[in-house]
Amino acid sequence: MAGTTVLVVDDARTYRKVICNVLNTLGCQVVGEAENGEQALSLYKRLVPDLVLLDIIMLAMNGIYTLRALLAQNPRAKVIMCTTVDNKEVIEDCLMAGAVDYICKDKLDEIPARLHPYLK
Repeated sequence: MAGTTVLVVDDARTYRKVICNVLNTLGCQVVGEAENGEQALSLYKRLVPDLVLLDIIMLAMNGIYTLRALLAQNPRAKVIMCTTVDNKEVIEDCLMAGAVDYICKDKLDEIPARLHPYLK
């Protein structure tokens, strides 16, 4: 598991920190943090992380648009949506758009088990 590089994208600094702490306990290397989709695209292009944890509700560029743009940059990008949005249609839209998984922020305790298949 150790050594997986991760980009965390969320407009809420508090959630970014919580997610980063969980990732650190899993032995992941958080290589970047972004607060919006535009920053995420720029950082992804420069850092090419193994995994991206991506929020949906953000200013400037929402997560679904960012997901599509990331996959346009790299169709093999592994993106997990991590958001407060718990709507079946939105979840299906994200998975159909290419997200490898979807985690609701109220279930952050599930992150270790859900990330396990994507960690080195």
